[in-house]
Amino acid sequence: MHGIRDRRTSLRVEIEGEAVVYTERDVLEGRCLDLGREGIAIRSTRATRTKTPVTLELYLHGQRLRIEAVLVRRKRHQGDYIM
Repeated sequence: MHGIRDRRTSLRVEIEGEAVVYTERDVLEGRCLDLGREGIAIRSTRATRTKTPVTLELYLHGQRLRIEAVLVRRKRHQGDYIM
């Protein structure tokens, strides 16, 4: 994630794909930026609160991946959110 100060210590792999974030009350669309052993970074025009349980649906290289997770971080960056 170029231009974003990042404190994560695990290895990250840059990857692009569509992402849909489902919360109890909302559906957020975005793009997957990178992933690693401890998480996934998603860019979206909207975000939800940290500590919110979410279901992620990622579309990477023609494959759909569905993951249950908890949103740990969100940061404003160039008019979007990085979650």
